[in-house]
Amino acid sequence: EADNVAVHISWTLGNAIAENILSAITQYKADLLVITSAPDITTKPFFIGPHTQEILHSVRIPVLCIKRTGSPSFA
Repeated sequence: EADNVAVHISWTLGNAIAENILSAITQYKADLLVITSAPDITTKPFFIGPHTQEILHSVRIPVLCIKRTGSPSFA
């Protein structure tokens, strides 16, 4: 609050995950997107799934991806 930072949390179901996230970025005029690896469930280490790829290729703001504890890293 002291830094005047607004936070918006969103949870969605269905296959339009990337579209919903990109829409929320526009709606809230976001300056930063923070996502987890949850949009793409994969058993392949170092694999970025289709939802994450679409978000990363379409977004025009910085993205911070936080990995789940115990999950493989993307880097």
